[in-house]
Amino acid sequence: MMAVVSHRRNEPDRCALQVDAANHLMMPIATIIAEYGRARSPKLRRRLWIATKIATVLALTAGLLFGAWWWAVLRPYRQLQAMTEMPAALAASPAELRAAAHAALRFPGPGAHDAYVVLLRCGDASSVPVLIRSLRWQPHTPPNGVMVCTKAHCLEALHRLTGRDLGKNYEDWAPLLDSLPTSRSS
Repeated sequence: MMAVVSHRRNEPDRCALQVDAANHLMMPIATIIAEYGRARSPKLRRRLWIATKIATVLALTAGLLFGAWWWAVLRPYRQLQAMTEMPAALAASPAELRAAAHAALRFPGPGAHDAYVVLLRCGDASSVPVLIRSLRWQPHTPPNGVMVCTKAHCLEALHRLTGRDLGKNYEDWAPLLDSLPTSRSS
């Protein structure tokens, strides 16, 4: 730290010391962490230790959250994608495809379109609650309105499996969840 002597004899200038300390606190965190071993002030050493702990906790939390998101959302979608791209000789059974589609629709994610197409071909009564719950994440469609093809595949699968046309939105189909015997929370 630079000490400037004031007009009084051998007394450091307090303004210069404060400016130097403020500049030191504005340095990038990497520089501060690199200087951790050279920090002579116990107060600065303590602040660096706390900053290091906070950065470590944030990095670990972000890693765990990404891992959980990948496991719950992307992994089922990638499994479904791999199953649908298999050659015909190695193709998965309808029950395996159905289970993969149900897992891909458990949370909103990128696999809804492919999962709806699979359930349109391989769906059964256990697919109806999954399809209805997944309608929550589809955009609302006004009467006589236009909808994305993903939602159209979901509604087409629901019509095929239930034989009913209750509407175009989750609110229209939600009452059916209570009357279904196979309705489980997923």
